[in-house]
Amino acid sequence: MTETILIISGYVVFHLILLAGLILNPTGLSGNLLIVIDVLVFSIIDKFERVPLWLIIVFLIFTAAGEAVEYFSSVVGTKKFGASNLSIIFMLIFMIAGGIIGASFTFGIGALFGAIIGAFVGALIGELITKKDFQKAVQAGTGAFMGRIVAWVVKTVIGIAMVFIIVLLIWVKF
Repeated sequence: MTETILIISGYVVFHLILLAGLILNPTGLSGNLLIVIDVLVFSIIDKFERVPLWLIIVFLIFTAAGEAVEYFSSVVGTKKFGASNLSIIFMLIFMIAGGIIGASFTFGIGALFGAIIGAFVGALIGELITKKDFQKAVQAGTGAFMGRIVAWVVKTVIGIAMVFIIVLLIWVKF
């Protein structure tokens, strides 16, 4: 009886961590890395019977690719619209802060909006400080906004695909 309760509790915690990983993605934090670590721990406990090591390595590669896309799409999006280096630094800081603050609203969904708004505001403030031209500041903010949207979509699709594959592998072989 105790063993059954532990097994069920383990599955619940495992799935909650998968969900937390999906929720973290919009904040600018690496929710997909949390998913990979969760799957790795599960697989070690499970002796890799349900999830092969090669699949975890593939997930890790996709996670790294998602992080690279997040960084480059935000930076390139901001730079493409003429932003300064200070604007990019502010954009990254405000994006993370906005995501974290936004996560406390609407069951974590606010993290997406917080990160997007934070990226826009950070780039806007950075441009106003360096160039003091409101039009160029709005353009830089728009570039950060669009780059953030691309990053969110890519990381979210990767996260959903990983969770879908893992849940399917685990429950089909359950």
